[in-house]
Amino acid sequence: MQIRFATAQDAVALYRLNALFNGHHCSSVNQIAAFLSAPHSEIILLAQQEQLLSIGFCCAQLHHSFCYPVPTGIISELYVLPEYRRQGVAAALLTVVEAELSYQGAGELQLCTGLENFPAQQLYTTCGYFRAQECVYQKQLRQTE
Repeated sequence: MQIRFATAQDAVALYRLNALFNGHHCSSVNQIAAFLSAPHSEIILLAQQEQLLSIGFCCAQLHHSFCYPVPTGIISELYVLPEYRRQGVAAALLTVVEAELSYQGAGELQLCTGLENFPAQQLYTTCGYFRAQECVYQKQLRQTE
């Protein structure tokens, strides 16, 4: 297995994985390719198996705030195809993204997962994360098509 930074050439694979993870109301192949072709600060990792089969991805950003002396790493997406779960793929993606966020100066990491996504919660606990005593709220500002 290989973990590497995604490029614009990975747009089709990322679209396929993201559609399975987040549904079909997500960025198009062209939008993903354009995003990856332009300068951006998002860390986007792709996990590949032999024959360059894309089996998972992870996205993260560094969040700066004047309120805190060091930035926080935000892991916003982590997905592995069901048939490759429980084989160390997600842990490998986390290891690489954590190293990159640390290299970029993050002092702590945060992520969210579903309240009933117990396999993911177990993974995060095993990888050293703890459940914060906070609640996430969300508000839709515009309709996406």
